[in-house]
Amino acid sequence: MKVPRHGQQLAERIQDCAARFPAAAVTLATSLDAYTCYSDILALEAGHAATLAAIQSLGDRVAGLIPPLLEGYRLKEAEAALTNLQRISPEHPKLAALQEDLQGRRERFPVMLDIPGGCFQMGSPSAEAGREQDERPHEVGGGDVQLGRFEVREIVRIRIGAIH
Repeated sequence: MKVPRHGQQLAERIQDCAARFPAAAVTLATSLDAYTCYSDILALEAGHAATLAAIQSLGDRVAGLIPPLLEGYRLKEAEAALTNLQRISPEHPKLAALQEDLQGRRERFPVMLDIPGGCFQMGSPSAEAGREQDERPHEVGGGDVQLGRFEVREIVRIRIGAIH
């Protein structure tokens, strides 16, 4: 049986998307590119079942990448991932629960600022009044950290401690 030319083109495009974006290898960074690849096929044939199934699988993959971000309190990344999921699969069965989880964590967790890592000078000049011997100038370095924007009160520390 000969496959009609249009059907063959669709099959080839799906194979191309699957080769460029293997389901198990899709990351949050590549998820929208994969979605665009499959969406282009739907532009040719709106209800194409294999393409719709591939997009559903892509949504499932993205939904599975979000809980570790939430559990690690990587809330900005989780929000970006949820935005991707909403675009890929706006009716995904886990979307609402993941959004509620993000919102709940935001309410319980203090506002954090990203502090980039690097090196800086620490200590005081030898001529400074009241300087101790162990306060000599020296270079200190470290990696990226997050710092709370506001002072943390004891009740907040206890609440955060109960989360971890």
